[in-house]
Amino acid sequence: IPARVSGRVEKVFVESTGSLIRKGDPVLKLYSPKLLTTGEEYILARKSATSSQSADFQALLHQSEKRLRLWGINPYQFESWYQRGKVPREITIYSNVGGVVRKRNATPGKYFKEVQNFFELSDLSSICVEMDVYEHDSALVKLGQSVSLSFTALPRKMLKGSVDFINPVLDPSSRTLK
Repeated sequence: IPARVSGRVEKVFVESTGSLIRKGDPVLKLYSPKLLTTGEEYILARKSATSSQSADFQALLHQSEKRLRLWGINPYQFESWYQRGKVPREITIYSNVGGVVRKRNATPGKYFKEVQNFFELSDLSSICVEMDVYEHDSALVKLGQSVSLSFTALPRKMLKGSVDFINPVLDPSSRTLK
């Protein structure tokens, strides 16, 4: 999850590596002068655009909304800022992707520049499984063949996939193919 705007991490919601993050989960609170300024600009532009209907204020409102969205701020966040009339000092950042935390770079007090990663995630929507097939069973396995897999970690859940590679070299010590 990259930082889209520079700022200092105030609080981290992700416990540790191995944690599951879903798209839309809050991951941290960030103090960012750029975000604060743009949020305040949004509030002023919206108040002005609502009261005067000026094209200039409408354009300013559109630009500030666009910047906030590009920086990963959800529309309901800046809507709540407008309703309260104030931008919070610490802004919650939500994940734009899901996965399992492989590396946790964000710690309270650490400063991030744009595009530095708060977290590195592994996408588990698609996985590879490497299996050993005994030599005497190797004729039963074909490329493209459908397979069903079950894991003790996922009781009563059957995962489906297909064979996309068969190593042509037999492991001499185990007498298996990968």
